[in-house]
Amino acid sequence: MSDNMATWINQNREQRGWSIREFGRRIGVSHTHAARLANGDVEPDADMCIEIARAFGVSPESVMREAGILPPSARDQTTEAIMYLIDKMTPEQKELVYAQIRRIVDHANRQVREEEKERKTQGGE
Repeated sequence: MSDNMATWINQNREQRGWSIREFGRRIGVSHTHAARLANGDVEPDADMCIEIARAFGVSPESVMREAGILPPSARDQTTEAIMYLIDKMTPEQKELVYAQIRRIVDHANRQVREEEKERKTQGGE
């Protein structure tokens, strides 16, 4: 397994405060096998990637990409994680999220326009 996958597993595990034993329990394997995954001694197959994804609350595709089972995505990891969560939402929840994102983007665009206007004003003095 690539060192990247082992590093990714350990970063996610440590962020949650999980021991190797807890990680193994959550993905349904012995602590010995969990340690081998975390050390990069064994490669997870697609089924194991799905269990790892469930445990970490991320998309199976993102885990499979980390493991090299799927090719890299054109999206970054944050976008992948957002899309995974949105896919689980009801249509009503998606509309609420869209409205919030739209407000954030509109606000950011207004700020940029105001800063550009301010720079032009200062440059013309």
